[in-house]
Amino acid sequence: MAENFDTGQIWALYDDKGMPKIYDQVKKVVSSPFRLRVAVLESCTLSKGRAHAVCCGTFKLQTEKDMEFSPDGFSHMLAAEPIGKNLFKIFPRVGEIWALYKDWNAEISCSDLKKGKYEIVQVLEYNERCIKIATLARRKGFKSVFGVPRRLRSGASEMEIPQFELARFSHQIPAFNVTEEKDRLLSNCWELDPAAIPALRFWRYVIYLHNSLNCIFSH
Repeated sequence: MAENFDTGQIWALYDDKGMPKIYDQVKKVVSSPFRLRVAVLESCTLSKGRAHAVCCGTFKLQTEKDMEFSPDGFSHMLAAEPIGKNLFKIFPRVGEIWALYKDWNAEISCSDLKKGKYEIVQVLEYNERCIKIATLARRKGFKSVFGVPRRLRSGASEMEIPQFELARFSHQIPAFNVTEEKDRLLSNCWELDPAAIPALRFWRYVIYLHNSLNCIFSH
Protein backbone atom coordinates (compact mmCIF):
# COMPACT_ATOMS: atom_id res chain seq x y z
CA MET A 1 0.00 0.00 0.00
CA ALA A 2 2.90 2.37 0.71
CA GLU A 3 3.71 2.53 -3.01
CA ASN A 4 0.36 4.28 -3.61
CA PHE A 5 1.46 7.36 -1.66
CA ASP A 6 4.09 10.00 -2.35
CA THR A 7 5.05 13.38 -0.95
CA GLY A 8 3.06 16.26 -2.45
CA GLN A 9 0.02 14.22 -3.41
CA ILE A 10 -3.40 15.56 -2.41
CA TRP A 11 -5.92 13.02 -1.16
CA ALA A 12 -9.54 12.95 -0.01
CA LEU A 13 -10.04 11.47 3.46
CA TYR A 14 -13.23 10.18 5.06
CA ASP A 15 -14.93 12.50 7.53
CA ASP A 16 -16.77 11.38 10.68
CA LYS A 17 -19.85 10.58 8.56
CA GLY A 18 -17.85 8.28 6.28
CA MET A 19 -17.77 10.60 3.26
CA PRO A 20 -14.52 11.60 1.47
CA LYS A 21 -14.82 15.32 2.17
CA ILE A 22 -11.53 16.14 3.91
CA TYR A 23 -8.60 17.21 1.72
CA ASP A 24 -4.97 16.74 2.80
CA GLN A 25 -1.55 16.93 1.19
CA VAL A 26 0.97 14.20 1.97
CA LYS A 27 4.05 15.72 3.60
CA LYS A 28 5.85 12.53 4.63
CA VAL A 29 5.37 8.77 4.31
CA VAL A 30 6.36 7.05 7.56
CA SER A 31 7.20 3.39 7.07
CA SER A 32 7.24 1.87 10.56
CA PRO A 33 4.47 1.72 11.54
CA PHE A 34 3.05 2.75 8.19
CA ARG A 35 1.26 6.09 8.47
CA LEU A 36 1.09 9.39 6.63
CA ARG A 37 1.99 12.87 7.82
CA VAL A 38 -0.28 15.39 6.13
CA ALA A 39 -1.25 19.07 6.03
CA VAL A 40 -4.93 19.99 5.78
CA LEU A 41 -6.45 22.00 2.93
CA GLU A 42 -9.16 24.44 3.97
CA SER A 43 -11.70 26.04 1.68
CA CYS A 44 -11.19 29.70 0.79
CA THR A 45 -14.81 29.97 -0.34
CA LEU A 46 -16.63 28.72 2.76
CA SER A 47 -19.46 31.10 3.57
CA LYS A 48 -19.75 32.53 7.06
CA GLY A 49 -22.06 30.51 9.24
CA ARG A 50 -21.85 27.43 7.01
CA ALA A 51 -20.57 24.39 8.90
CA HIS A 52 -20.85 21.82 6.10
CA ALA A 53 -17.80 20.81 4.10
CA VAL A 54 -17.17 22.52 0.77
CA CYS A 55 -15.54 20.14 -1.69
CA CYS A 56 -15.18 22.41 -4.75
CA GLY A 57 -13.41 25.70 -5.26
CA THR A 58 -10.14 27.19 -4.01
CA PHE A 59 -8.33 25.62 -1.06
CA LYS A 60 -5.37 26.81 1.01
CA LEU A 61 -2.79 24.50 2.53
CA GLN A 62 -2.56 24.92 6.29
CA THR A 63 1.15 24.60 7.03
CA GLU A 64 1.12 25.54 10.73
CA LYS A 65 0.44 22.04 12.05
CA ASP A 66 0.88 18.64 10.44
CA MET A 67 -1.17 15.59 11.43
CA GLU A 68 -0.62 11.85 11.10
CA PHE A 69 -3.20 9.38 9.81
CA SER A 70 -3.43 5.67 9.19
CA PRO A 71 -3.88 4.94 5.45
CA ASP A 72 -7.27 3.36 6.26
CA GLY A 73 -8.81 6.84 6.37
CA PHE A 74 -7.74 7.72 2.81
CA SER A 75 -10.24 7.45 -0.06
CA HIS A 76 -8.69 8.62 -3.35
CA MET A 77 -6.07 10.94 -4.81
CA LEU A 78 -7.32 14.25 -6.21
CA ALA A 79 -6.40 16.05 -9.42
CA ALA A 80 -5.85 19.39 -7.69
CA GLU A 81 -4.66 22.33 -9.80
CA PRO A 82 -1.96 24.53 -8.18
CA ILE A 83 -2.90 28.21 -8.66
CA GLY A 84 -0.50 29.96 -6.26
CA LYS A 85 1.61 29.48 -3.16
CA ASN A 86 -0.17 26.87 -1.03
CA LEU A 87 -3.32 27.43 -3.12
CA PHE A 88 -5.13 24.75 -5.10
CA LYS A 89 -8.27 24.61 -7.22
CA ILE A 90 -10.41 21.48 -6.95
CA PHE A 91 -13.44 21.10 -9.20
CA PRO A 92 -15.50 18.37 -10.92
CA ARG A 93 -13.55 17.14 -13.94
CA VAL A 94 -14.90 15.53 -17.11
CA GLY A 95 -15.51 11.82 -16.58
CA GLU A 96 -15.59 11.96 -12.79
CA ILE A 97 -18.50 10.67 -10.70
CA TRP A 98 -19.85 12.97 -7.96
CA ALA A 99 -22.64 13.01 -5.40
CA LEU A 100 -24.91 16.02 -5.91
CA TYR A 101 -27.21 17.54 -3.30
CA LYS A 102 -30.67 16.96 -4.74
CA ASP A 103 -32.61 19.76 -3.04
CA TRP A 104 -29.76 22.26 -2.71
CA ASN A 105 -30.27 26.01 -2.72
CA ALA A 106 -28.05 28.95 -1.75
CA GLU A 107 -29.83 29.46 1.59
CA ILE A 108 -30.03 25.84 2.71
CA SER A 109 -28.81 25.12 6.25
CA CYS A 110 -26.25 22.56 7.28
CA SER A 111 -28.86 20.52 9.19
CA ASP A 112 -31.10 20.41 6.12
CA LEU A 113 -28.23 19.18 3.98
CA LYS A 114 -27.55 16.34 6.41
CA LYS A 115 -31.19 15.22 6.09
CA GLY A 116 -31.32 15.78 2.34
CA LYS A 117 -31.12 13.39 -0.59
CA TYR A 118 -28.41 12.94 -3.18
CA GLU A 119 -28.12 12.26 -6.87
CA ILE A 120 -25.20 10.38 -8.42
CA VAL A 121 -23.92 12.15 -11.53
CA GLN A 122 -21.18 11.93 -14.14
CA VAL A 123 -19.44 15.11 -15.29
CA LEU A 124 -19.75 15.54 -19.07
CA GLU A 125 -18.36 19.05 -19.58
CA TYR A 126 -16.77 21.84 -17.54
CA ASN A 127 -16.55 25.42 -18.75
CA GLU A 128 -16.52 28.96 -17.34
CA ARG A 129 -20.32 29.14 -17.37
CA CYS A 130 -21.47 25.77 -16.06
CA ILE A 131 -20.83 22.09 -15.40
CA LYS A 132 -22.80 19.72 -17.63
CA ILE A 133 -23.73 16.45 -15.92
CA ALA A 134 -25.69 13.26 -16.53
CA THR A 135 -27.75 11.71 -13.73
CA LEU A 136 -26.95 8.05 -13.02
CA ALA A 137 -29.16 5.36 -11.49
CA ARG A 138 -28.30 2.15 -9.66
CA ARG A 139 -28.51 -0.96 -11.84
CA LYS A 140 -31.05 -3.47 -10.58
CA GLY A 141 -29.42 -6.33 -8.74
CA PHE A 142 -26.18 -4.45 -8.04
CA LYS A 143 -25.26 -2.54 -4.90
CA SER A 144 -22.73 -0.11 -6.39
CA VAL A 145 -23.09 -0.28 -10.19
CA PHE A 146 -24.60 2.87 -11.73
CA GLY A 147 -25.40 4.00 -15.25
CA VAL A 148 -27.62 6.35 -17.24
CA PRO A 149 -31.24 5.08 -17.07
CA ARG A 150 -32.00 3.31 -20.35
CA ARG A 151 -35.20 5.23 -20.91
CA LEU A 152 -33.22 8.50 -20.70
CA ARG A 153 -30.18 7.67 -22.84
CA SER A 154 -31.30 10.13 -25.51
CA GLY A 155 -29.96 12.95 -23.33
CA ALA A 156 -32.97 13.61 -21.10
CA SER A 157 -30.88 12.79 -18.01
CA GLU A 158 -28.44 15.63 -18.72
CA MET A 159 -28.53 19.01 -16.98
CA GLU A 160 -26.33 22.05 -16.40
CA ILE A 161 -25.16 23.31 -13.01
CA PRO A 162 -24.18 27.03 -13.08
CA GLN A 163 -20.73 27.86 -11.72
CA PHE A 164 -22.30 29.91 -8.92
CA GLU A 165 -23.96 26.68 -7.69
CA LEU A 166 -20.66 24.78 -7.41
CA ALA A 167 -21.40 24.10 -3.70
CA ARG A 168 -24.19 21.79 -4.86
CA PHE A 169 -21.53 19.13 -5.50
CA SER A 170 -21.19 17.14 -2.28
CA HIS A 171 -18.12 14.97 -2.96
CA GLN A 172 -16.35 12.93 -5.60
CA ILE A 173 -16.98 9.17 -5.65
CA PRO A 174 -14.11 6.92 -6.80
CA ALA A 175 -15.33 4.80 -9.72
CA PHE A 176 -14.15 2.72 -12.65
CA ASN A 177 -15.87 1.87 -15.89
CA VAL A 178 -17.36 -1.63 -16.05
CA THR A 179 -15.65 -3.42 -18.92
CA GLU A 180 -17.04 -6.94 -18.50
CA GLU A 181 -20.65 -6.79 -19.56
CA LYS A 182 -23.34 -9.34 -18.70
CA ASP A 183 -25.78 -9.71 -21.57
CA ARG A 184 -25.02 -6.05 -22.38
CA LEU A 185 -26.90 -5.02 -19.24
CA LEU A 186 -23.89 -3.17 -17.84
CA SER A 187 -22.94 -1.28 -20.97
CA ASN A 188 -21.69 2.25 -20.12
CA CYS A 189 -21.93 1.60 -16.39
CA TRP A 190 -19.67 2.50 -13.48
CA GLU A 191 -18.63 0.52 -10.41
CA LEU A 192 -18.62 3.01 -7.53
CA ASP A 193 -16.75 2.84 -4.24
CA PRO A 194 -19.50 1.67 -1.83
CA ALA A 195 -17.90 3.62 1.03
CA ALA A 196 -18.54 6.93 -0.76
CA ILE A 197 -22.17 6.30 -1.80
CA PRO A 198 -24.37 8.29 0.64
CA ALA A 199 -27.21 5.74 0.67
CA LEU A 200 -25.04 2.85 1.85
CA ARG A 201 -25.05 3.72 5.55
CA PHE A 202 -23.49 0.45 6.66
CA TRP A 203 -20.33 1.23 4.75
CA ARG A 204 -20.29 4.77 6.12
CA TYR A 205 -20.36 3.35 9.63
CA VAL A 206 -17.51 0.92 8.92
CA ILE A 207 -15.30 3.74 7.60
CA TYR A 208 -16.26 5.93 10.56
CA LEU A 209 -14.97 3.18 12.88
CA HIS A 210 -11.75 3.00 10.87
CA ASN A 211 -11.24 6.73 11.27
CA SER A 212 -12.01 6.69 14.99
CA LEU A 213 -9.61 3.86 15.72
CA ASN A 214 -6.75 4.69 13.39
CA CYS A 215 -6.47 8.49 13.26
CA ILE A 216 -3.44 9.69 15.28
CA PHE A 217 -2.74 13.39 15.78
CA SER A 218 0.83 14.52 16.15
CA HIS A 219 1.71 17.19 18.67
